[in-house]
Amino acid sequence: MAAGLLVSVGIVSWQVSKQFKNNRKLQEERIRSDLRLKIYNEIDDTAQKLSEAEIIASNFVRTLVENLKHCLNNQTLDYRLWLVGKDPNKFNQLNFEVGEAHGALLGVLERYEVAFPDLQIFRTAFNYAHDEQLKSFLSLYPELLKVLPLVVLKEFNDGTDEKHIYQKLPNEELLNTISELGKKYIEANSMISDFIYDLRVESQNALLGELFSNKVKRRKPLDPSNIVIKTEKSDIERLDNFFHKETDWGRRISKIEEEVSSSFKKIDN
Repeated sequence: MAAGLLVSVGIVSWQVSKQFKNNRKLQEERIRSDLRLKIYNEIDDTAQKLSEAEIIASNFVRTLVENLKHCLNNQTLDYRLWLVGKDPNKFNQLNFEVGEAHGALLGVLERYEVAFPDLQIFRTAFNYAHDEQLKSFLSLYPELLKVLPLVVLKEFNDGTDEKHIYQKLPNEELLNTISELGKKYIEANSMISDFIYDLRVESQNALLGELFSNKVKRRKPLDPSNIVIKTEKSDIERLDNFFHKETDWGRRISKIEEEVSSSFKKIDN
């Protein structure tokens, strides 16, 4: 009888222990699920701000070029009405907001690198895309200064409201130059938009796929030369090699790293 009691106590103890372990495992899985959802929401919210910033900046250029073309083809129009809200300071601010949102997204990806290292290829991709976007801005901005209204700040205007000094409409040659540079600027922003889409796909699959037992399909561009960011090991290696060895940005970064490394070696010697 005593032996039977001991067996019963042992079985109960084993069941309690097993239940405790199962409950702890469920608790840990719930914590991990909550953390995955938190990380995804933070990535998505920050990516959305970058998406909104690049769309607004692109629309500024797109509507400006369209308005200039319209005014050039209809010279009886008061072109000043078509340039309301279009000044260099505004464009500079919009582009600054793209850069600011880009930096915020990189910060989020860096913060969670230990949890999901495969997503870090996006830091490289966005750095490359932002470099292309910045180069296109620096080419376009000086040309826009030739046609956009010049702003006289109220500090230099006897304390009254800002004034705008309107310039002449561009000739066809200048407008064609602005149009081509504007197209490159919009294309650079579109690349950022594409990478944001890829980030959402890969982060959903990595962070939420197990929760919903589903996978989001990757982007399939009609132009095969368009870059699609994927997080399989072979794709990460291929993309990393492309960005660092086959782009001006990558070669420039490598050169800077070599110069810094060489400087430290000289100091050590």
